[in-house]
Amino acid sequence: MEKTRIGINGFGRIGRQVLKTIWQRHRDTLEVVAINDLFDTRTNAHLLRHDTSYGHFAPTVEADAETMRIGGEWEVRSFAQRDPKLIPWKACGVDIVIESTGIFRTGPTASQHLEAGAKKVIISAPSKDEDLTVVIGVNDGQYDPADILLPANFGDLPTDANPLKTRLYHAGYYANGHSGLPLRTEDDWRRLIANYWGLCSLVDTQFGRVLDTLARCGLMEDTIIIYTSDHGDMMGSHRLLAKCTQFEEAATVPLLVRIPGVAGDGRHVAEPVSQVDIVPTILEAAGQAVPEGLQGYSWVPYLRGDEAALPEGDVIYEWQGFNNGFGDVVGGVSILPVWRDMATAEEIQAAFGDPVRTIVTPEGWKLNWSTIGEDELYNLHDDPLETRNLFGVPGHEEIVADLRRRIRRWQERTEDTVALPE
Repeated sequence: MEKTRIGINGFGRIGRQVLKTIWQRHRDTLEVVAINDLFDTRTNAHLLRHDTSYGHFAPTVEADAETMRIGGEWEVRSFAQRDPKLIPWKACGVDIVIESTGIFRTGPTASQHLEAGAKKVIISAPSKDEDLTVVIGVNDGQYDPADILLPANFGDLPTDANPLKTRLYHAGYYANGHSGLPLRTEDDWRRLIANYWGLCSLVDTQFGRVLDTLARCGLMEDTIIIYTSDHGDMMGSHRLLAKCTQFEEAATVPLLVRIPGVAGDGRHVAEPVSQVDIVPTILEAAGQAVPEGLQGYSWVPYLRGDEAALPEGDVIYEWQGFNNGFGDVVGGVSILPVWRDMATAEEIQAAFGDPVRTIVTPEGWKLNWSTIGEDELYNLHDDPLETRNLFGVPGHEEIVADLRRRIRRWQERTEDTVALPE
């Protein structure tokens, strides 16, 4: 059987591990025939053999100025072109290029390898405007989609009571799917959620290995442990995906804190807290001064029991920019064909660019204050799934006014410059 011929652009940490993996597991069907990297061939050969992070590479590796010979089987041509269009992939008969420089991470820039003669390109880093994002074999079979329970608010679809952006997302996922998977039926969503759960379990497993290593090395009592995430994911709630809304599923993240001698007794803090407090907490726990002007408050006095309540009960979070996950562009927003029947280009641009400011209080009130008048008010105690927007419903005027005053005070304290309407 004729082997698929592989070219690697960028022979750093990722590029070298790709070559090793192909050699060790797939050289009956794949062969690396060319490498493009700005280091010279002999240096790359040395780094391939002697890797202090990933271990010694057993096969023989020899090199001259233009070729690397591996294991007596492969002769790998070496180039040092900065412009992907000038790499002679076609002359080398390359079928697939592994783009691992970390530079050419969009569909248009990576497609320059196609202009140079490659048939396909695989980008090793998160990318934009690509044809397809694929994560194969990473716990995607761990959970059976048939066992997945859909979110309780899966059937609560966005309506005119929700911002235009939310409705656009719903229409976009239904029309386009995500990550190469359709998102039209309940079974479609179960398949995607099962894959996501597998990835979460993968992260949990690796975090467990970190904890086991700390314990084995006797370092648990000398280590501050904070386990959290940068954002949540809708993952089917309101039949939406990703992070780009103000719903709780997108904003709420895990937060586990263990500080030796301070916090490690398994307490559950029910009040809302903000990640902006993590840095001052770490500094105080480590016995360091908290710089004047640093945003956030240390949790240490509360966790130690010196204070009965957290320093500030309200949590503020913000949305900035035009990111929508459907082929983002700098300073603007990509527009799907299905959206053009729902709003004008100007309305779509304004909806995705709306810098919303959100407050969540310990009492369970939540206000999303929009710069374009698409406000939302939820009572999270009575309606934790956010199915009833109470903004504009008679009887809530004083609550809205109070929440707006709190946001204004936060803006003054943090010097937030977003112009929110009265």
